Amino acid sequence: MTIQPAPEPDDDLWDAVREQRDGAFERLEALVREVCSVVFSHPMVPNHAREQLLQDVLVSVWEFARKQTDDPKNLRAFLKWRARGVLSVLRRGILARRREDPVDNEMPIADENALPLDELVAEELTHAFQRCRARLKPVLAAAWDARYERGLDTRAIAEELGISPGTVAVRHHRAKDVIMECLRAKGALQ
Repeated sequence: MTIQPAPEPDDDLWDAVREQRDGAFERLEALVREVCSVVFSHPMVPNHAREQLLQDVLVSVWEFARKQTDDPKNLRAFLKWRARGVLSVLRRGILARRREDPVDNEMPIADENALPLDELVAEELTHAFQRCRARLKPVLAAAWDARYERGLDTRAIAEELGISPGTVAVRHHRAKDVIMECLRAKGALQ
C-alpha cells in the first residue's frame, strides 16, 4: 500500500502558481473547477458554455498572477469573484442579444445538420410539448401561436393583438417559461 502525500493547502497555492512550481497550475485548475461548479450552476448558464467560461476564469486568474504583486487574501473568495466577473460578461452578452430582438432570441431554431432524433423520442417530445402548450393562458397562447405557428414577426403580432412590441416580448418569454417548466416537470427536459 502506497501512502499518498496530503494535498497542499490553498494558502501557498498562489505562491506556487506565481513561481510556476510543478503541479501548481493543475492544483489551481482543480480549485477553479470546484469554485466554478458552484458559481456556474446558475440556470442562466448553458451547459455547453460552462467549460469555456471555466477556461476564461483560468486565463483571467493566470494573467492576474503574472501581473499583480499583491496576493489575494482569500484565494477561494478571489476565484469566486473572478468567476462571477466572467458570468457577468456572459449575462451582458445575453441581454444585449435580447435587446436587439427580444423574441427572435427566445427559442432556438433547429439545426438542419443536427442528427435526427429517434422517432419514438421525437414523438414523445412532440406530445409532451403539445400538452404543455395547451396549458398556456389564452393571451400567452395567442402571442405564441402567432410567432411560432404562423411565423409573424414582433411588430405584426403587436398590431394584430393590439398591444405594444414590448408586451409581445413579455408574453413570449412567459409562454416559453410555462412550457419549459411543464416539460421539466414531465421529465422531457432537465
